[in-house]
Amino acid sequence: MDPLTASARLHGLEIVYTNSRRVLLAAGHRKCRPVIRAHRCFRGCSQQVAEAVVSLFCGNTGVNPRRVVLGYVRGQLSDVRDPRINLPGQRMARLGE
Repeated sequence: MDPLTASARLHGLEIVYTNSRRVLLAAGHRKCRPVIRAHRCFRGCSQQVAEAVVSLFCGNTGVNPRRVVLGYVRGQLSDVRDPRINLPGQRMARLGE
């Protein structure tokens, strides 16, 4: 099991990997369970990045999760200029903001 799926399961979340290069992370529901839709580049992410992704959606803060995720995305998808996330209860936001 990859680190993001493992971290999400600890918080009762499901991970669905997508190929969307427009919205890299999004919150939703699937069969009444909370889901994080993540670009497939996150499948091989480190434990630190996985925890940062989950903390973006769960509100747990430690390190700045946006900074960790943005650094990872820029390293993996250098051609994506305007990475976006869709957090629960918020409009879609640019990851770099």
